[in-house]
Amino acid sequence: MLRPRRTVIQTGAASATPLYQQIKTLVQSKITSGDWRIGAQLPTEHELVRLLGVSRMTISRALNELTASGVLTRKPGVGTFVAERPVHAALFEVSDIAAEIAARGRVHGCEVLALERQQATDFIADRLALPPGSHVYYSRVLHYSSGDRVQLEERWINPLVAPDYVHQDFTKMTTHHYLATVAPTSELDQSVHAVLPRSAEMPILEVDGATPCLLILQRIWSGRAIVSTNRMVSPGNRHSLGGHLVVQP
Repeated sequence: MLRPRRTVIQTGAASATPLYQQIKTLVQSKITSGDWRIGAQLPTEHELVRLLGVSRMTISRALNELTASGVLTRKPGVGTFVAERPVHAALFEVSDIAAEIAARGRVHGCEVLALERQQATDFIADRLALPPGSHVYYSRVLHYSSGDRVQLEERWINPLVAPDYVHQDFTKMTTHHYLATVAPTSELDQSVHAVLPRSAEMPILEVDGATPCLLILQRIWSGRAIVSTNRMVSPGNRHSLGGHLVVQP
């Protein structure tokens, strides 16, 4: 556990910056400088109260805000830690989360929560351009990055495009990898949203109802056929999107 030296926090007329903000700045500076490294455990709130000479309410607000922004991660009953940088996904392409995690030197793992044939709702049938009442394949997979839960992925698959989908072992390869092999992507429709998790998703992702999450909605084509419609939810402090666009003159 980290043991910082006693630090003087300016109060009253000495500083116009709120105390909780000063503490946030102090914590972030220690992380940026490398004094506090990724995965390191911070002192307890009680220790920080003693070291910094401020109230526990002030400490708690600073740590809660840093946790909400992804700088820290808090494990109930264990402590507060410097957070891993979020898994970074490409914004303009269909990407494989296992490859993204491996590129950061982390270990990908997953748990298949559902893999079945089901009758499509009218909404899903429309998304896949199938007749109402059609049967589709459905998968629900929880992805891990070195043990951290980073994404809950749901896919509804056109069985005419990937007829053997439900017979695959998706603990050995990702759904993305399999679909890219049997039905190479020709077109992508993707949107990104900031949301709060659904009640059923909270225990799976180990988040509470106030945790900001990243929602990615996709529809993927191979040739003229729609392969899948996808819904992927990630805690905002564990996953990010980005891209690099070159505009030709």
